[in-house]
Amino acid sequence: MSQAQIAPVTAQELAAHVEATQQIHDQGVRDLLGDDYENRRPTRILAIEGRKYAKIIKSRGPSDRSVHHFVNMETGEILKAANWKSPAKHARGNIRQANLAEALQTFGARYLR
Repeated sequence: MSQAQIAPVTAQELAAHVEATQQIHDQGVRDLLGDDYENRRPTRILAIEGRKYAKIIKSRGPSDRSVHHFVNMETGEILKAANWKSPAKHARGNIRQANLAEALQTFGARYLR
């Protein structure tokens, strides 16, 4: 990995990543539901920043939230959620990679191959 890829994640990079994740999620749900997509309560993708990780969550309201994935704020690595509070080991990709769909899918980070 080059030095540019392991630099700390900026607020602008995280915001762009959240927007890209929203697009991946929306397209996947649209593909699954077809015409029913428009009748569905919208899901928002949000970031909650912690000391080491940003928790990327899916929210359909205050009592309907789940973790989509985590981002290591020191390196930009994308990590699958182990549970609500912590990521699983082993990076699935990086927020700076060209094709985020290789690391993310509709409902979270991809499984390791």
